[in-house]
Amino acid sequence: MMNMAFSVRDTQRKISKRLAVFEQNHPDLFYLSMILGMPLLILLAVFSLTAAVMFPLGWLFGWL
Repeated sequence: MMNMAFSVRDTQRKISKRLAVFEQNHPDLFYLSMILGMPLLILLAVFSLTAAVMFPLGWLFGWL
């Protein structure tokens, strides 16, 4: 369990360092991707989780 926690923490540090370097090198592209990309990723996550739940239910109840 501790190995998994250390692995997640290490991965977060690596991603944080890469994002900091990307932000320093390309600030306009970074902020544009945060303004446009994050809402799209949230919508994609909501859609995919909803579809993962509703498609089997729709198939089970004969709605599809």
